Amino acid sequence: MNTQIVEDSTHVRKIREILPTLEYKAVFIPQSKSRNKDATIPTLNWRICLSNPPRRVTTFETDYQQGIGHIPKCQQTHSPKAKTVNLAQYERQVAESGKYSEKIQMNSLSLWLPLPKPNLVDVLSCLVLECDTLNYPGFEDWAMEFGYDSDSRKTKHLYQKCLDVALRFKYFVGGETVINQLEEALRNC
Repeated sequence: MNTQIVEDSTHVRKIREILPTLEYKAVFIPQSKSRNKDATIPTLNWRICLSNPPRRVTTFETDYQQGIGHIPKCQQTHSPKAKTVNLAQYERQVAESGKYSEKIQMNSLSLWLPLPKPNLVDVLSCLVLECDTLNYPGFEDWAMEFGYDSDSRKTKHLYQKCLDVALRFKYFVGGETVINQLEEALRNC
């Protein structure tokens, strides 16, 4: 199911001028099935799919992660009989289910709602920033710029993933000129 972009902002209008047929879909991935399954801190994990039918490469997919600060705020009612819900347990449950509650009462959660999908502007901003990886001659320069240990295999693996996403996204949108246009459109988000 492709979803037309319905966000209305100056940034989205600028994106529409650059990529007029862009469609966006985000599917929630439970933390236990995500690339972050071994992390101790819960995260909201998504599979992002961008479509741009007139291009030769019409789809782009990647993982996308948000911190728990993106869980919509819930209100806890304070009554003498209400028990406090363990916030860490609640966050883990949201990271696993993709659903949150607006209100917590009597140690039970009220109606569960699906998490809102990540904002397109945020997703594209991250992807454009990822493309900065292409501006470094190699791994050592990239690692030094971002304060990573260039002797670390884990860091080298991270660099390879960043490079892969950057190259695929650059090819998907049509090259460096479009990346630069998106960067300008997304400035000051």
